[in-house]
Amino acid sequence: MAKADQFYLAAETIATTIEDQDIADVICCARLGEHAHCDDHQETVALLSKADSANAKYLKVLLDLKTRSGYSATPTSKTDQKRAGRAAAALVSAARAIG
Repeated sequence: MAKADQFYLAAETIATTIEDQDIADVICCARLGEHAHCDDHQETVALLSKADSANAKYLKVLLDLKTRSGYSATPTSKTDQKRAGRAAAALVSAARAIG
């Protein structure tokens, strides 16, 4: 059951992360005139760090949690879940401030 709960959280996180990668594209396009052209998470975070280093850290938090949730048997903690929620909220807020 713990693993099922972890996969459920991962699915929610993945949905948020996909949205947040799109948000990262919005921030990068607005500030740099470009966006990441691949699925490499490190490249996306590196490009976002050129546009906004604080928000790049938030994206990294989400992507790291996505990877850990998908490939580890260790359940995500309530602290991880709260961090992910704060990171996602910060990214959405930053993108809305641009638009």
